[in-house]
Amino acid sequence: MDAARSLTPHEGDAAILRRLFTLAALAVSILLPATAGAAQHHRNPCWRHACQHRVALKQQWREIRRLTPYQCSFGRSAIPCYIVLCESGGNWGARNASGAVGRYQLLGWGAPWPARTRAARLANHRIAARLWAGGRGASNWAQCL
Repeated sequence: MDAARSLTPHEGDAAILRRLFTLAALAVSILLPATAGAAQHHRNPCWRHACQHRVALKQQWREIRRLTPYQCSFGRSAIPCYIVLCESGGNWGARNASGAVGRYQLLGWGAPWPARTRAARLANHRIAARLWAGGRGASNWAQCL
């Protein structure tokens, strides 16, 4: 706008139009890359996949936080820390002679083992939280009570 106001009365219509087009081109060059880049990201399947992956990770983290109310020295837990320490020492790779596996020493519940991935650990948290049932299922870990 300042450039349009600084025109002298001696400049003709062609000069005015030339300056206005220059200003318009400048505005487009400033605004277009940001909007064009955003549009390209939404059309790019790799970007969309990465975005969906981030959303899925956030959902997993929210579910883990919901399922694991106990904050222990070795991480979050679906059952009290002292039980986990007694059972496995907080080790996801623990396995005992009877076949119980993982941090919660789950036996016969289809828990993925070894729980190396976030999805496998989430499955273990789900099973343990369901068995614990807010403390009503404490008898599942009777030897550590």
